[in-house]
Amino acid sequence: MSIGFPDLEYDEVRKNLYKQSKHVMNTIIDSYFRGTLDDASAAHVLCGLLACVCEGKVKGTLNEDTKVVTWSLTHDFEKEVAALQEALGLDSENVIKGPW
Repeated sequence: MSIGFPDLEYDEVRKNLYKQSKHVMNTIIDSYFRGTLDDASAAHVLCGLLACVCEGKVKGTLNEDTKVVTWSLTHDFEKEVAALQEALGLDSENVIKGPW
């Protein structure tokens, strides 16, 4: 069953979300208490993060003391980003690195 993305199947998305469910729930709870869910300019960042979780591009790590989840790219997606940067020549000396 495809959900609009030919490279993603329902079962794969479900598996990715279940793998990170503890981290997703903690992030939603944290966002609720911070008021992020009520702020439209910040809520879209959370939606983007959830999409990356579903696509298997990020993994969460929960700090048990602070109950804060930090998110990082998965090893496979990190390789994909590095290959794209190389293909675009972003490591070239002619590219001015930001922030601007």
